[in-house]
Amino acid sequence: MFIFPPPDARIGRYHLTMEASTEGQGSSYDLGEFILLFNPWCPVNKQVNCNDDQGILFGRWDNQYDDGVSPMAWAGSVDILQRWQKFGCQPVRYGQCWVFAAVACTVLRALGIPTRVVTNYNSAHDTNGNLIIEQYLDQDGKLQQGNRELIWNYHCWVESWMGRPDLPEGYDGWQVLDPTPQEKSESVYCCGPSPVKAVKEGDLQLKYDVRFVFAEVNADVAYLMLQKDLSRRRTTYATVVGKNISTKSVGRDTKEDITHHYKYQEEKTVPLRILYEKYGPCLTQDNMIKVMALLMDHDTQEIVLGVRNIYVKNPDIKVRVRTNLELLASGEPVQPVLDPDRKAERSRILESPVGPGEEAKARVDFAPRQSGLRKLVVDFESDKLKGVKGYRNVIIAPLPK
Repeated sequence: MFIFPPPDARIGRYHLTMEASTEGQGSSYDLGEFILLFNPWCPVNKQVNCNDDQGILFGRWDNQYDDGVSPMAWAGSVDILQRWQKFGCQPVRYGQCWVFAAVACTVLRALGIPTRVVTNYNSAHDTNGNLIIEQYLDQDGKLQQGNRELIWNYHCWVESWMGRPDLPEGYDGWQVLDPTPQEKSESVYCCGPSPVKAVKEGDLQLKYDVRFVFAEVNADVAYLMLQKDLSRRRTTYATVVGKNISTKSVGRDTKEDITHHYKYQEEKTVPLRILYEKYGPCLTQDNMIKVMALLMDHDTQEIVLGVRNIYVKNPDIKVRVRTNLELLASGEPVQPVLDPDRKAERSRILESPVGPGEEAKARVDFAPRQSGLRKLVVDFESDKLKGVKGYRNVIIAPLPK
């Protein structure tokens, strides 16, 4: 027997009864219970953000997080989901794309659906569906205020493995689901499920936001630079967006490049090196620097514009496990530690200045409460560095019987 749930059917336990009638006489047959684990037409990703309902997370991008938790401070989805349940399904403050994606991944896996988080570097946000991101520049090549279309340094979503009997043949497999509230899809803030194969092949007429996801990884970027006569010179680039689409490797804490799942190979770029003295005072919490190089031929007035996003790597935090736990870090630390049960119990364990190239050490004693493979996560905060994280995989032996 096949059961096709209606679009508004909620996830939960159902009792199934069959009604049969012949020649005016009816009979009722009890067929037992079944559990609807997932209804793809009642989007889970819509319920992760709170823009349309009592969803789990409240999104914020203005660095004003005093009345909640900074998106960069979360170390897992469990704490977020527990807070949401504890406070009567009120939105948890705050999330950004990687937090929305992590929560969606946890929920979908809990429902038994294979899911993974995906990160797209230089991710386009196309607001009008023309597959072109228009960026308006002043005469010095600086971005002008009011650009609605954006190129995020990176953007995260999830892929879930599904069959797609509702679509033409060939679209089973990984499907893009994006819970971050960027644009409305059929009047609600959700995106997908979009087949990854359709994105790669450019099947833009397919339903479920294929066109929007295609733009995120493939949109052209048009820079419109203001001229002395107040006209604008247009320069278009086709290979800026969708650099290094990646996910976590299976069974390893390393990155797997899946760019080839989304797009065909493009030309390579060359990295740019700049000195810390030039960018240090301007560095923000995301550790991203946008470098724009402008070259003008004074004879022909022809302009060539180059754009690169550069990620500044944080120093490493080394976690050594002996009889006790030892932490090594560089920086000027105020160091919170996440409890091994994943409860956000934070403590200030270092307060002395640390100079460039020096090490700071701290010893933490604790008694693990759960056995098995665990992750010890360390957060590092200082006046110079924010959101520095380190971790260590440890195996906790069970208590002897």
